[in-house]
Amino acid sequence: MTRPPGTTAGPPRDHVERAATAERLRIPRELHDVGSHGLGLITVRAAAARTVAGPDAERERAAALADIERAGREATTELRRLLGVLRDPDDEAPLRPPPSLSDLATLATASRRAGIGVDLHVPAAVAVSPGVLAAVHAVVGEALANVARHAGPGARARVAVRRESHDVIATVEDAGPVRE
Repeated sequence: MTRPPGTTAGPPRDHVERAATAERLRIPRELHDVGSHGLGLITVRAAAARTVAGPDAERERAAALADIERAGREATTELRRLLGVLRDPDDEAPLRPPPSLSDLATLATASRRAGIGVDLHVPAAVAVSPGVLAAVHAVVGEALANVARHAGPGARARVAVRRESHDVIATVEDAGPVRE
């Protein structure tokens, strides 16, 4: 098959442009998620540690500093990974496994370290595709970051993931800011 002069094999130009636009929109969302989640956890943990009193205050402040350092390192690593992809588009993006249900427990643990009580309810029977799981992971991560940011230290959140027919329902609820 011969092609007209000036054309190339591959997807039509409008498909390529739509894919490029979608990627340009996805990258800032992911940068926002990584940055806001990490900074939110750091801020809440620091605020909680600042107000600790009692005989275990020094030990709690030291634990808070360790948690803050860990959250900062994790956020920095993720930001560097994303920025590395942007700097050299010819390199393959670093591969990492897609999120799993156990990664929701990791999100809950990080929020607990930041002073947010998290009750996590994820039945083992919730089988979903990797794409749906990535969306659930992103929604739960953003919701827990918002609980930390807006409800603050001492808040409690309930996270539930369930399947209803063909739908996967992720619910994150909190009672709002803790009143002292």
